[in-house]
Amino acid sequence: MVDKYANIATIELTMSAANTLSFQELITNLGITPDRNKASAMIVDEIEYSPSIAGIAEMTTASDRFEMALCISNAVSDLNDITDRRILHSSTYLRTDHGTAGNSVMTKLPFVYQFFPPLITAERKIYLACNTVGLASAAVLRARIYYRQVEISQGDFIELAEVFRLVG
Repeated sequence: MVDKYANIATIELTMSAANTLSFQELITNLGITPDRNKASAMIVDEIEYSPSIAGIAEMTTASDRFEMALCISNAVSDLNDITDRRILHSSTYLRTDHGTAGNSVMTKLPFVYQFFPPLITAERKIYLACNTVGLASAAVLRARIYYRQVEISQGDFIELAEVFRLVG
């Protein structure tokens, strides 16, 4: 089984409280089959992060930020830690002030990331993660994930587990 065209998964996360790292699980049917004869993986071609407009509007002072990530664990403690292999992808939207207070910038949403080469994971659980700094209320983050599902060998599954979970 190989998907020729992209599937779309959507997920929405409402933070448990303002400025609190929060996760929302996306259950997949990936991994080794019960009979252990084969495994399946997800190839992620693109992700769109769409933080709530209300959340972005609360970024009123320098260094306020909106952190977004796609992870394979909900035990990640820092979405900006590029050495943490449990983070498949992360991005931070940061407010910086330059010049006079009257300056404004237009922001295009969603934030779109296309991967080349694409990301691959065989984890049964994938998490959308969000953290904010400087916001007055809990924010909402939505994501749309374009992916293909492929069959992989047990050896490939073990190699993916080594890359994302066992090594580093």
